[in-house]
Amino acid sequence: TLNGYVYLETTGQPPKRLDSARLNDQNRFTLRSRVADGGGFYILNFAGAQKAVVLLEGGETLQVTADGFQKNPKTGETGKAQITGSAN
Repeated sequence: TLNGYVYLETTGQPPKRLDSARLNDQNRFTLRSRVADGGGFYILNFAGAQKAVVLLEGGETLQVTADGFQKNPKTGETGKAQITGSAN
């Protein structure tokens, strides 16, 4: 990400920031916010440069690979994000 931070946000309007984490030297981060009972949709916001919607129920361990941009200003290419992980 551009500034090395990842934010967990609600999907409401406007989104509410629930948690943030700084990337470490291995580009890893940990977010420890509680999710709503029954789970819900949340936004992973990569320093405002790229966003991905995730469904969280609580206790997941995810692996996220992201380009760090929504749209590349030089090429117009859309940024991609791949999220894989546990079902709790």
